[in-house]
Amino acid sequence: MLLQIKNNKNFFGFQMNKKGISEMIGYVLLISIAIVISVFVYTWLKTYVPQQNLECPEDVSFLVEGAVCEGSELNITLRNNGLFDIGGYAIHATTDPTQELSTFDLSPYVVGGINGSNLILFGSGNSLSVDNSTKNKFNLDGQAIYSIEIIPIRYQEYDAKTRLVICSNAKIKEEVACS
Repeated sequence: MLLQIKNNKNFFGFQMNKKGISEMIGYVLLISIAIVISVFVYTWLKTYVPQQNLECPEDVSFLVEGAVCEGSELNITLRNNGLFDIGGYAIHATTDPTQELSTFDLSPYVVGGINGSNLILFGSGNSLSVDNSTKNKFNLDGQAIYSIEIIPIRYQEYDAKTRLVICSNAKIKEEVACS
């Protein structure tokens, strides 16, 4: 025999290390399995996100008819003066007079309203119809606020599913002094 391996050596005199090859195959298999699992997770999550951005119609509009502070309570009267029914709204306030962005969520402080995950809902579906108003009372517990920002929401049908859409183009900001 011309090629004869003696004492774990090949014909060039180098020592054969089979352990390094098996570790390399293990890493390749691990990376391949991770890629396959990530592709499955991506395609599964893709079904939950709509392909198009859902937007409110341009004619959704809210009007603050009154925002009055009485002690530690804030009473707000809102009117739907748009062309579409509204399902609720998100409300945030500023807690500092120099603050530009409203970051203090007022939805947990609503008295007698339906609070649903940082939103104030009017009931099932788009239940505040055009030219109607609603009143909400907020118990501020001594928290000082200087302005409020209200963003209407509505339910819309998309691919035979009801989706909640935030109408950020109809956002209103009102100066209020509650201290």
